[in-house]
Amino acid sequence: MTKDYLGRPLELGDYVIFMKQYARELQLGSIIHFTPSGKARVKWDNHDWAQLLQEGRQLVKVEGPDLTYFFLNQKG
Repeated sequence: MTKDYLGRPLELGDYVIFMKQYARELQLGSIIHFTPSGKARVKWDNHDWAQLLQEGRQLVKVEGPDLTYFFLNQKG
């Protein structure tokens, strides 16, 4: 079982925070697949290129009030 940076189990559909590629910014995405070795494929946008393979220790699971607050405060 793959676990996040804080040691919590990760599952398909979980929302996670990770470091963007080539930038010092955090990004919110959701887990769409696990490889046989346990890496998580994370998707953060509706584009095919907006996917990234990450090890569990590179992710932090976000849920509950924190996730709701984030979505309610999105501009768009």
